[in-house]
Amino acid sequence: DIGIGEGFFSRLCLQKKAKTISLDFADPMIQYHKENNPDFTLVQADAQYLPFKNQSFDTILALDVIEHLPSPSDFLNEVNRALKKGGQMILTTPNTGNIIEETLKMPFRVLSKFLPIKMREKDVDHCTHMKEFSVRELRQLLRKSKFKILTFNTFNENILYKVLDPT
Repeated sequence: DIGIGEGFFSRLCLQKKAKTISLDFADPMIQYHKENNPDFTLVQADAQYLPFKNQSFDTILALDVIEHLPSPSDFLNEVNRALKKGGQMILTTPNTGNIIEETLKMPFRVLSKFLPIKMREKDVDHCTHMKEFSVRELRQLLRKSKFKILTFNTFNENILYKVLDPT
């Protein structure tokens, strides 16, 4: 589980009896989970330089991570390297092409230029997005990184991909 966040998906994997490693770059997240989730196997590392041997994992979760990284292609290459032959990555990321979501955000963007609007705590995270993708951009990036897209969905503002290592 790359980018563990609040730990929801790591917890879900553990409940399903899956061997789970939870990785995050941010020391506060690692410390939080050390204190609150002692059953988690935690690794502090950069997602673009995964500290694992080649072909280590059957499945890698990357839920709302890729948009925070300076080099999404390096990240995808690392995931590809760490996946076992036939392994899969499950990836979610905001969808810049979602017209409904963008339309709903528009009044707040305009108002924020004139009024002191305080962001909700959970929205502050979006300030660290380095690159958000359209469906087309992400498909191209995944293919360039030699991933085969198995399923694809958009929901709310997110794009959900389930992709397989091509080999």
